[in-house]
Amino acid sequence: MSEPEWSSGRFRRQLETADSDSRSLLLDDLARAAAAGSLDAAAELAWAVREFRLAHPAIRQYLFSEHDVAAAEGAVMVAVAFKINSFRAESKFTTWLHQVASNEAKMLIRGEKRHSDRAESGDAVEYAEEFVARVSSMVVDRQVVRDVIQELSEDHRKALVLREDEGLTYDEIADRLGVPLSTAKTWVRRARLELAERLTERLRRTD
Repeated sequence: MSEPEWSSGRFRRQLETADSDSRSLLLDDLARAAAAGSLDAAAELAWAVREFRLAHPAIRQYLFSEHDVAAAEGAVMVAVAFKINSFRAESKFTTWLHQVASNEAKMLIRGEKRHSDRAESGDAVEYAEEFVARVSSMVVDRQVVRDVIQELSEDHRKALVLREDEGLTYDEIADRLGVPLSTAKTWVRRARLELAERLTERLRRTD
């Protein structure tokens, strides 16, 4: 499918009217194009994840509170921004997304966000929701994400990269950075919040 078709509106209408099996195939096409670097495909993919609440079933297997579900859905979009280029043609996008969403829900269960200050958690949800609403313009622009990561404080940046890029557990992050486990979790949580905030501001400046 040629690049202009992703953003023509016709493809979005196809997604809206397709049955579940056909929609799944269309999403696979979108995800492959997004993983290959198509910003138009990424825009439609981000819209589809939000419009059809594609992360919701996986999250609901673990979480019940609407506050936690909203926080997890926002976190999923941040995770997708990091990881979409890891999507491969041999898997279905919905399967890949299910795993990403499940991981974010499990993080909440383990308490990395739920036990944080409620005001901070509220801010995280607010920023995540705005980021999700606007992320379509940059979800696979990894250079923008990397540039913003470089603006984070050193501790937060190191913790986030170890978690998202290297896939280390929190115990491994704590050991690598020489800090208590609770500190490692806090640094990752705060880095995600700061990343969402800075990306939101970056998007505002491009309006």
